[in-house]
Amino acid sequence: MLTIRTVLKFLYFDAQAIRTVATHRGSLLVGFLFVIAAGFAREYDGEYLLGEPWHLALPLAASLIGCFFMATFIYLAALFNGEQKAGPVKTFLTFLACYWMTAPMALLYGIPFERFLSPGDATRANLTLLAIVATWRVLLMIRCVNVLYENRKWHAILPVALFSDTLAIVALAYTPGPIIMIMGGVRLSESESLIQTTRIFMQVFGYVSLPVWVVGYLVLLFKPTKPENRWKLFSPTENEQSPAEKRTGADKKLLFLAIASIVFWIPFLFVTQPEQARRWRAENLIKTHNGKELARLSSSPEWGKFPPHWDMPPRISYGDQTPKAYLVLTELVEHGAAKSLIETFVEKTEQQLEVSHRMTDEITDLELERLLATVKKVEGGSRIAAIVSWTVQAKPDSKREQLVKEFEKFSKQKRQQEELPSAP
Repeated sequence: MLTIRTVLKFLYFDAQAIRTVATHRGSLLVGFLFVIAAGFAREYDGEYLLGEPWHLALPLAASLIGCFFMATFIYLAALFNGEQKAGPVKTFLTFLACYWMTAPMALLYGIPFERFLSPGDATRANLTLLAIVATWRVLLMIRCVNVLYENRKWHAILPVALFSDTLAIVALAYTPGPIIMIMGGVRLSESESLIQTTRIFMQVFGYVSLPVWVVGYLVLLFKPTKPENRWKLFSPTENEQSPAEKRTGADKKLLFLAIASIVFWIPFLFVTQPEQARRWRAENLIKTHNGKELARLSSSPEWGKFPPHWDMPPRISYGDQTPKAYLVLTELVEHGAAKSLIETFVEKTEQQLEVSHRMTDEITDLELERLLATVKKVEGGSRIAAIVSWTVQAKPDSKREQLVKEFEKFSKQKRQQEELPSAP
């Protein structure tokens, strides 16, 4: 019988519980519900789910794709090393049940560290939790292969380790992260530094260890296997069962718990989703350079009620090239946005222009003219003017050259004013 106790014992590597989860017809339903709950845990305070509901489907899609590749590695190993070979569909469904049943551990991702810790401490807590849960899940899947095939532990490690390492490398390649700033004035925050350090460590470890897993897996495939070490997928029909042990539907208490793990997050949505809605709206206005509406929003009572530690786009430390901060800044100044918002985009404009010389080449003469009028109105505009005068290339005797000289002239004037001693 698939019960709450069975799932708990499964999460603690119990062999009999693993066999039950892998072969019970109710495991896929219960696991599916836990995966949906894990999606809520990940995204209830990270995305605007009414505007972008597809975020809830990402864990489900990722689990199906990930399990497909993991099951493929396992199936091939069993195919080359087994006496009686289960088909690919049965192998996939068997390990999908186990894969999905690890989802309750992902519910821990719902702990809102950002709401009671500083940005650096929250990032450190999230990364630590991620490392613990990820390691736990990998070890549990290795244990599942070992129990279900009754093979040697080293044989069980190889396909799961190869899959996990490959998955980590691919995920890091396609997941945005802070870039290494060799030049420029962008300093990473504590959170960004932690993320960058973790990414570098994982990439180095992933690429260094990958050849080990590849070679080991190939040896596993092609080295002759002794009869006593042959893989054989566990099947409940091979063991005698009492009528009480026959696999029927999942225990009602377990189904209730799985459904409750989804319903649990609904009340929190009333707190987090209004914040996410404002963030989502503000980001769309920023990305479309809608300075007029953004300026109006910045003066409303709603302004500032955003998710904790939110960083407006563009995220310069992540190498974002869009939106162009100088265009947003120009729009905000022209429409009288709140001072705090203008100050934020003065800094983002300065940093983006400094680290992206390609962007300064893309500025049109009209945009330069508007930016010149803008920097003369804002505090810190002289720094932007200095960067433009250093980086923008112009042909001699062109309008662009005259504009660049105006930027340089303004920057020098402001610098001279700042160097003058104050009156006694």
